[in-house]
Amino acid sequence: MLEKISMYKNPFVGLYASASDKYALVASPHKFSSSLKKILKSEIINLDINYSLLTGLFSVLNSNGCILPFFAGKEEKIVRSLGLNTFKLSHHPAVSNNILANDTAAIVNPDLTKSEVKGIEDALGVEVVKRKIGDYKTVGATSVVTNRGLFLFNNSSDEELRELEEIFSVKGLRGTSNMGSFFNGLSIIANSKGVAVGSLTSGVEAQRIYEALLG
Repeated sequence: MLEKISMYKNPFVGLYASASDKYALVASPHKFSSSLKKILKSEIINLDINYSLLTGLFSVLNSNGCILPFFAGKEEKIVRSLGLNTFKLSHHPAVSNNILANDTAAIVNPDLTKSEVKGIEDALGVEVVKRKIGDYKTVGATSVVTNRGLFLFNNSSDEELRELEEIFSVKGLRGTSNMGSFFNGLSIIANSKGVAVGSLTSGVEAQRIYEALLG
């Protein structure tokens, strides 16, 4: 399933939730949470990060663990109660902008420290690779990956697409969302069962996203 949604009329829905195949972390009104539950077919965990609604910006999730910012408090205990490992980044609070991960691998902002990379590896249970995508260090802001597919932004090259398909063990495509935005990670919430896209996403963009992540 792919569906267009918004949060307080903001189409950059990736700011508000992160998802794995089992869970979706979201701090939001009931209607937004209900929409995500229907689209992603995952258990909704109501979780604000330090009293912020920007749960999607401040978390990265896979089946093994969750990465949180250094200022997370009670949220870490809640995530651990789900049976997930946790790790808190010390220097990059916009966690999802700096990490792109599924259950196979993760790529991260090259500026992350060795200790941060090790913490991410241990928490998510995957190999972590430092690299850019299309000359952007904020790999998670521009691209989306699940256990089923990969959606890169248009500035990425054919070579990068092939390399990342191999790293994540999925096939992928390139494109935009929200009527031409290349911030796909901020515009999409996805797992291998469904995709929520920002409400400004065009029909052509939605079809491309569907083919990349669910096709």
